[in-house]
Amino acid sequence: MLNKIAYIATTYPRWVLVFWVCLFLGSIPFALHTGDVLSSDPGLAPGSKAIEFNKLIKEQFGEQQNYQLALTATSQTNTLGSNVLQNTFNDLSKSIGGLNFVGKVETAENQPLIPEFSPERNESVALIEVTTEDRQKGIEVAESINKLLPKSGPLNYSLTGGPAIELELQKISEEDTSRSEALGLSVSLLVLLVVFGAVVAASLPLIVAIMSISISLGV
Repeated sequence: MLNKIAYIATTYPRWVLVFWVCLFLGSIPFALHTGDVLSSDPGLAPGSKAIEFNKLIKEQFGEQQNYQLALTATSQTNTLGSNVLQNTFNDLSKSIGGLNFVGKVETAENQPLIPEFSPERNESVALIEVTTEDRQKGIEVAESINKLLPKSGPLNYSLTGGPAIELELQKISEEDTSRSEALGLSVSLLVLLVVFGAVVAASLPLIVAIMSISISLGV
């Protein structure tokens, strides 16, 4: 088998090159959509706590909602008073409710089962319903909510849930990929230049590596 491949590569080198270039160009559109296929959502295991939680929400709230996001607000001090803190959080929750693909936003104001700020409690939570099943749009909803969160003020905010976690994973992955590509390709090119002593010869292994990555993602 290897002898046949070697024979073809040495006898028809240009056709082999054309084949790999076509394969590379054809894989690019599929490689660009890899992020739409891969997901950090593992689903819900039978009998898991997540299923019990969703069941509890359905039973206690009297209706079933698809709460993919939860926003937690925490106050380090209660000098402003519990009512002021709760009203601040409620106003922010109403702004979130006006975003695209956001359905109900349950807070202590409209859902008595959710704990509110009090002299004994320095945190509250808002359950956010995302009305789209599109994964990327759900991530965009989480990004829009993060932009609404004040960077300073009496409350510290923390957004969690599937779309929020995927958003953070995307950011971390993009940052790590950029750093590794900039450093890895530079070091590899330098080493190959020392080994081969020519720019063209040193760049060929890098070109093959880049093409292989694109083809692998496309497949």
